[in-house]
Amino acid sequence: MKIVRLTCVVLSMMCIMLCCSSCVSSYQLNQTAIVQAIGIDKENELFQVTFQIYSPKGAGASTAIDTSKNNSSIVTGSGETLAAAVRAATQKQGKVIFTGHNRILVIGRLLAQEGIENIFSYFNRNALTRQNVQVLMAENTAEEIVTTNIEQGILAAETIRNLIENTQTNGKIYECPYFELSKNMNLYHGASAMPVIAKEAQTSSDNNQEEGQGGGGGDIPSVAQIKVEKTAIFNDYKLCAELDEEQTRGLLFLKDEIQKTILVANSPNTGKCSIDIYSCQTKLEPVITGQTLSFVLKGKIKASLDEVIAFEDGTMTAQDIVTLEEACKEIIQQEAQRAFTTIVNQNQSDILYLENMVLKKDKHFWEKHQEEFLQMLKEISLQTELDFQIDRSGLETNEYI
Repeated sequence: MKIVRLTCVVLSMMCIMLCCSSCVSSYQLNQTAIVQAIGIDKENELFQVTFQIYSPKGAGASTAIDTSKNNSSIVTGSGETLAAAVRAATQKQGKVIFTGHNRILVIGRLLAQEGIENIFSYFNRNALTRQNVQVLMAENTAEEIVTTNIEQGILAAETIRNLIENTQTNGKIYECPYFELSKNMNLYHGASAMPVIAKEAQTSSDNNQEEGQGGGGGDIPSVAQIKVEKTAIFNDYKLCAELDEEQTRGLLFLKDEIQKTILVANSPNTGKCSIDIYSCQTKLEPVITGQTLSFVLKGKIKASLDEVIAFEDGTMTAQDIVTLEEACKEIIQQEAQRAFTTIVNQNQSDILYLENMVLKKDKHFWEKHQEEFLQMLKEISLQTELDFQIDRSGLETNEYI
């Protein structure tokens, strides 16, 4: 009897394994195009999709790829919908387009101006969409960015992703992973923000003379520089404004996302000084007085004095440190105010989650003004209450930590 039961258990497990294995999608590596970057544009009512495909060039027995060559190829497709454009690219490539390892998603400017709601409709339904994909807006076209060879032998997608992640610590680049962008778009009236990436002048390369570009899988031709200096602001799924570097830092102060940054401040005695912020905690809070709504940015910030350009009398006093602290608070106040004015007052984009803050602060006030809340944003003011300390000044009277 025990043998019969054991046999039944084994057969049952085998059936379950067979059923499960039949439900799992499989990909043959030699029949799969592994996508590293996706660019999406729209032109003449058609979606244009550009895929950067990982396509290593063999270098011999010692290494899997030849770092002296471009290790990517480009596949493009167009269609009336994004899904149709992807299908067209698949037909050109002759392989399965696999986006499970995609690193970046670049959106063209014209598409951003028209609206990007359809993009999220497609990617949210795609089981292979990685939630940590970095999303950017191109200064011009997404194709221009995705087809650019930024560093010889290194995938452009990897270089761009590293640029965003590594330079975010300078306090002037807004990082935008897909999961955050999708959440914000769905919950806050299509409002969100993303970095703007632009291509600079390209340089010649001997390798460029050998390799060309083709819509069906040619090599990426140019070696160029890229830069990220602005932040795109969206409202109702459409591009509505762009922030410069100082406004972007102001936005990061408002969202408590400053890790490290350097301020250049002036005082009458010391001249220009480099102030290195190494600790920053800020919080944006609503202030409700009767039927009047405003916001206050509170913060506790610590910094070190990294460099002094010139002294008038050759000495630095404790009062000079106090003067520099006040100058730094003024810089932060101005940058935060500029960002707040552009985002909130001028474009009514709720990427700061102001409505949610008001709901948590005073539910009755929110219920009364819910319908006209976005219109209220035009008149809302911002104050600052900052505690800024330079506790690593290098003064002999101070302990240098």
